[in-house]
Amino acid sequence: MAVTTPSPPSFGGVGSTWLAFRQATGHVARDGDIVVLRSNDTSAWQDSIRLDVSGDDRDPQLLPTKDRLFLYINSLNGDSFAVSLSFTDDGKVWSEPRQVYASGFIL
Repeated sequence: MAVTTPSPPSFGGVGSTWLAFRQATGHVARDGDIVVLRSNDTSAWQDSIRLDVSGDDRDPQLLPTKDRLFLYINSLNGDSFAVSLSFTDDGKVWSEPRQVYASGFIL
């Protein structure tokens, strides 16, 4: 999922494009982690954060607001899903992911 931050956000991402994706050894592998990249020109990309939240992390979703960039993460542990949330106010430091829905729900 890619988003371009609204202008002017106060969290420091003016004009930045953000890309979040799952990285794993295979499509059905249970070792997925989340990667978030940032670019000011869509040619050069920098790591913003890499997360191993819980089990197989997948389907990251970015939500930019005026003050924050939110990242929702779906994690599969065994046969149960959990949804976690992390956010950044400056595009550099991210909060610890915290589960936001009851286990079994997925975004």
